[in-house]
Amino acid sequence: MIDITEELAAFECIELPANTSVFQQGQACENYILVMEGCVKVFSRTATGRVNCAGQAYSDRQF
Repeated sequence: MIDITEELAAFECIELPANTSVFQQGQACENYILVMEGCVKVFSRTATGRVNCAGQAYSDRQF
């Protein structure tokens, strides 16, 4: 396993409450998100308004 502790020290860590929107569909990417604990769900909306779950990411706390 790779130890990335030193690299993580350079990141700004924030905590977000459950169900917080981090960015919106079509918005330019300004930051990368590293999930340290919990999960992130990615949703997209079609032209007709249908909401699709595009993916999920979970922290496994292995670093």
